[in-house]
Amino acid sequence: MGRRGFTLIELLVVIAVIMLLAALSMPVITRALRMAEVTQCGGNLHQTGQAFSMYAANNNRYLPTTPRNSTVTVGGAPGHLANYTMADRPLNKYLGETSVEVFHCPADGGCQDAIFHNLETFWWGYGNSYVYETFDYMLGDPDNGRSGKRITHYTDTASVTFLMGDGCVYGFSVNVQAAGIAPEAAFGEWHDPGMKANVLFVDGHTAYIQMRYGESWEGFSWR
Repeated sequence: MGRRGFTLIELLVVIAVIMLLAALSMPVITRALRMAEVTQCGGNLHQTGQAFSMYAANNNRYLPTTPRNSTVTVGGAPGHLANYTMADRPLNKYLGETSVEVFHCPADGGCQDAIFHNLETFWWGYGNSYVYETFDYMLGDPDNGRSGKRITHYTDTASVTFLMGDGCVYGFSVNVQAAGIAPEAAFGEWHDPGMKANVLFVDGHTAYIQMRYGESWEGFSWR
């Protein structure tokens, strides 16, 4: 007796089941890929924290200043925008010649705002997806920044004091909290539409946290 093949109806049913299973699995796959990016980004910031620590150890415990007073040129590759093409960035030498990629967030979504040149990615424009919190613009106190201060200044607050984070964090602090611009207008969320971001603290630990409107909240401080 010969084997009976699939009928057209049976084949269509199988295809429909496969498509349904694929549709159901897509959100899971998307979340997994997003969390993989979050993990890689956190690892980048952890390595950057080690570079900050080595820099301070070699410079009488002072945190680095940045060329042209820029908040992104502390490390990374030469950017494409005219003011960010410099390659000599103080943290690079502590990460090795080929390690500037640690300054590249895999989810870098840039910032669709005129202040940030409507960039599709910070990496392309600035050579760095992360922003060094050199100033506390939000607090209206430009002398309260990290740049050029001794790391020991933060002995009592090192575990809650923000040092560096995804570029969208900076957009949040400058545009949203200082100028009152709506979050969705100030920057594009990179990792999560609920405005979560990776940040590096002065004591070297990193955290994936929920950005919230306001100066500070439990477990986190702009200072």
